[in-house]
Amino acid sequence: MSARVIAYVAGGAVCFVLGIRSRRVVNGLQVLIAKGRKNKRRNALAGNYGPVRREVFSAECEVVAGELPAELDGVYMRNGSNPFYDPYASYHWFEGDGMVHATRIKDGVASFCNRFVDTHKLREEKRAGFPIYAKLKMLCEGVLSTVGRVSVGDWQVPFTAHPKLDTTTGNLHIIGYQIDRQPYLTYGVLSPNGSLLKSFPIPVAFPSMFHDFAITEHYAVFMHMPLVFDPKAMIEHNTLPVIFKPEMPSRIGLLPLTARSGDEVVWYELPSFYVFHIANAWEEAGKVKMVACQAERVDLNAMKFNEDMASRMTEYIIDPAKGTAQLRRISSVVGDFPLVHPAMYGKPTRYAYTAITDTKDDAAQVKGIAKFDLATPPSQKEAAIATIEWDSARGGEAFFVPRSQDPAQCNGEDDGFLLVYVYEAQADASFLHVYNAQTMDSTPLAVVKLPQRVPHGFHTYWMSGEQIRQQQLPGMALQH
Repeated sequence: MSARVIAYVAGGAVCFVLGIRSRRVVNGLQVLIAKGRKNKRRNALAGNYGPVRREVFSAECEVVAGELPAELDGVYMRNGSNPFYDPYASYHWFEGDGMVHATRIKDGVASFCNRFVDTHKLREEKRAGFPIYAKLKMLCEGVLSTVGRVSVGDWQVPFTAHPKLDTTTGNLHIIGYQIDRQPYLTYGVLSPNGSLLKSFPIPVAFPSMFHDFAITEHYAVFMHMPLVFDPKAMIEHNTLPVIFKPEMPSRIGLLPLTARSGDEVVWYELPSFYVFHIANAWEEAGKVKMVACQAERVDLNAMKFNEDMASRMTEYIIDPAKGTAQLRRISSVVGDFPLVHPAMYGKPTRYAYTAITDTKDDAAQVKGIAKFDLATPPSQKEAAIATIEWDSARGGEAFFVPRSQDPAQCNGEDDGFLLVYVYEAQADASFLHVYNAQTMDSTPLAVVKLPQRVPHGFHTYWMSGEQIRQQQLPGMALQH
């Protein structure tokens, strides 16, 4: 491998490891690499994808419309990629440093702060005064100050972004994957106090991007799809080392939650597709039903959105007794970032929501929220029952917050609120919108102006006031 390729893959880290800390030397190397690259992806830094560098705190944000529901007591958080330093060359949305944007709501008052995730990588770059890592070195560590890196028992692989909480047992189900060595996929379960109850590898023939999975009452559900890792692509074609191979099938695996080994997983083959995010899965009449946002194919190196990459809500039925799997598209709405009532993971669910993709926008920004009735019979074909769409504003993933933590105090599964960050380009300002999740009225219940712009990002979470008070996990060790 040539020195140029080594420098490209590791960026300034090459100089850093060799002890060359001269800003002039590293800058010169990075600029040389950048000029030599033909494909300089910068879409993920344009408009509201661009980073913010200030960490701010506002004790009381202005509610510019409506009023915050009295039932809301907690923190709405959204993470995302936010490079502390400008990248030297091309940049993918999955790169950069992690940042969390949090809005605390209580007694009708909202406060806001944002913080970088203080990873080892970021600390090294701050000490150097310039970027020293070039590729995909983000959001793997470490919040809203970073306390430390969590170590869980003898778990040895990176976590994925989507653990699943079993609200019946309190256990947290997790997966992790790696691309350069076996095991390519690992499954584990954490107890309510953070102790690792079990973990073991799941045998698969090749490494793939296992971004999400699901649980039901009796199964963990895995998706092994042909978005495969190909390091040669990065070197030969100047792209991310991730390639979709449509000639290969996709597979859904069912692992009994009582399993003690990954050899107990049973795989069901389907035509090629890719799913980044699963809405939910549950058991019904002896079968496993799962709902997810499915695309026919995916290209992480694409410079702009295209129809092949459009994801739509799809239903999967796996019949363990017959050994069969079937899929059916249930909506024509293009979108992703699906969500359900957080207490319903693994349980029969009627309602789900997704972010709506602006298919006319090369950057595929989010233009609204769609609601789906998952009990819609196949004869009706369209499961989307309501949408909220913004005229010119653009947003991201919403989160469903039930009106009460006690189901007896709620008027149905969908009795709650949708919280989402929304960006107004003309004002260059961001707002928190709160909607009625049951009626899907397009007029927000409340609009909160935030003290600075919130870039488009990834995933959201609502931590209730009670959870804030109980967040210490004695079984987890922190690495400082």
